[in-house]
Amino acid sequence: MGTTIGVNSCEPLGDVFIEFTKDTAASFSNYLRWLNIDSAYASVNYLLNGNHIERTAFASYPDKVLVMKIKSQQAGGVHCNISLSRVQNAQTIAGIDNDGILTMNGQLTAIDKTTGENKGELFECKLKAIYKGGTLINKNDAIEIDGTDELFY
Repeated sequence: MGTTIGVNSCEPLGDVFIEFTKDTAASFSNYLRWLNIDSAYASVNYLLNGNHIERTAFASYPDKVLVMKIKSQQAGGVHCNISLSRVQNAQTIAGIDNDGILTMNGQLTAIDKTTGENKGELFECKLKAIYKGGTLINKNDAIEIDGTDELFY
């Protein structure tokens, strides 16, 4: 009979944070959001200083992917930082050569009571930023997007 080890299999993998760097809450108007559960599609639309911004997201279980998009009606209207994080047991590293890839990996803590060895699950997730116009800079643990028209991640 084996030793039971708490695997914490129901923990969320982590969070995606988007920090809009040139926007203020006072400048938003005409905010509208909707969700279609059947198609796994969500959308948020708003005006930002007269610029129409559309943010959409969809998920595909067969492809094991979650795709998000931010689109600006005006050229160069999207300015943001994107990062991945997790409360514990993870590190996030931006790729080299400004390739727009963030990688978060780590190991859950599940100590075997007999050996003292950590037998927790290893995990890794990647975020790839694809942008149209503007610039992308990989920071240590984030991706900075400045002045893009459209961003997929």
